[in-house]
Amino acid sequence: MSSDRTLDEVRSLFKNGEFIPAASRAKRGIEQLDRPENRAGSVTIRDVLKKAQLAALILAGRNTEAAALAPAVDLCFERAYSLYNGNELTAALADIQKLLSDKMTPENEMPLKQLLAQIHYRMGSYSESAEVYEGIYSRMTEPRRTRIWQRASGSQSGPSLERLQANLCAAFTVSGRSAEVLSMDLKLDAEGNYTGAYNLSCALIDAGDLAGAKVLLYNAIDWCRAVLEREEYSQEEIEDELALYRSQLAFILQSTGELQQAKDEYLNILKHKPTDRSLVAVISSNLASARDGEKMNLLDILKKMKVSVGEGQSLRLTQQQRRIVGMNRCLIQHELGKIEDALLDVRRLRDQFPMDVDLLLTEVALLSHEKKI
Repeated sequence: MSSDRTLDEVRSLFKNGEFIPAASRAKRGIEQLDRPENRAGSVTIRDVLKKAQLAALILAGRNTEAAALAPAVDLCFERAYSLYNGNELTAALADIQKLLSDKMTPENEMPLKQLLAQIHYRMGSYSESAEVYEGIYSRMTEPRRTRIWQRASGSQSGPSLERLQANLCAAFTVSGRSAEVLSMDLKLDAEGNYTGAYNLSCALIDAGDLAGAKVLLYNAIDWCRAVLEREEYSQEEIEDELALYRSQLAFILQSTGELQQAKDEYLNILKHKPTDRSLVAVISSNLASARDGEKMNLLDILKKMKVSVGEGQSLRLTQQQRRIVGMNRCLIQHELGKIEDALLDVRRLRDQFPMDVDLLLTEVALLSHEKKI
């Protein structure tokens, strides 16, 4: 079979979204080209097939295989990206830092910086992530820099810049810098930009503008549903994607005293069984604090809350929301008589929020309960 026909087959499989067959077909094509009788003049096509195989593995989520293949085709960024997708964050970080230690053009550096910021974010190093995003964004303020960014991202129309702004907003908000990000006049509420609208709503929540955040969340939910339906996602997949957005909306309802509506929303989200375990933990925490005297299985809620919020890659909680989740867990443990566990949790929270008077008083109350003061 000719090399051109092999390439056509691989392209066709890519077009149809059949990434595993595409990777297999590319691999077979490479093996054919590696035969002694076919080696002459096949270097370029072999490289194309190798890169196609790697891309197919990444798109198929075969991150371990992709990471192993990447060095063979001198694609270190792709290896780091595969490691990141496979949640091997320490190895991905080491790769990116090594690449950034080499001199390179701004066009080549830009995707590395973006991935570095994403790795920091996923590792829970929110301040570091925000700092990297801030550096990227500051370089994009000049028209010449914007053109460099567009060339590096392969886009002239600006959606990649929208993604950058959305990610910057998320990193700033979770690292306690929502006031700064709100002063940047980011264009995140354009119709259809549901991720940007959600991230901006989180910043508004942190700043105390619950009404503004509520409007943005309703828009984000509508836009997200419309986009995913257009892309033919199943209803189960759509509900799973919307769970994060709706949980934040329920939090606003709860914060404004609309407890029954908030509880109904939380229960409706849980009914669809979200795949993000840490989101379930946060919802369970909020549901417990919204119960208003209603009896609930606190032990079951506590078990769900044992999942670390940091495990949820999609979660973009503000600092105060993380504090609230921690406080709820302390209070539930207190109600269940788990005073030592509650003390451990409140002390961890005090390390994060040393100036918080409520946490200090909670620790004093727990120590008093234990008769240790």
